[in-house]
Amino acid sequence: MPSFAEWTDDALVAAAGADEAAFEQLFERHRRQVARIAGRFFSQRDQIEDIIQDSFTKAYFALNTYHGTHEASFRAWLTQIAVNTCYDQLRRTRAAARTRGLRISTIMKRMNFPGSFAPLPAMSKAPWSREIWRESCWRG
Repeated sequence: MPSFAEWTDDALVAAAGADEAAFEQLFERHRRQVARIAGRFFSQRDQIEDIIQDSFTKAYFALNTYHGTHEASFRAWLTQIAVNTCYDQLRRTRAAARTRGLRISTIMKRMNFPGSFAPLPAMSKAPWSREIWRESCWRG
């Protein structure tokens, strides 16, 4: 197994597809950078670790799209992936918070859920219709 410590980022990217150790070297070189970026968006350690993992996973599967031309380009490419991953997580967090704050009926209406949430016809609001409904529900 070759020692990747002296290799440039571009050489490591080229080797990373065939050798996991090359990608591990990229991870070791750049994980602190990704952690700093995530730390600007999130304060909890587990969120930051999730961003690091997601960013490097996305980078690994997108290595074939990387076409670096100078030393700083891998770092810039990875930085963009990390920032986008942070924004994705913020969107998911905000969407989940909004959903938790909604009533079920509101969610169903937004989903165009057919059925019991449709407005009742005016006739069913009459007192006698309530009596018929009660009788039909309480049949034994």
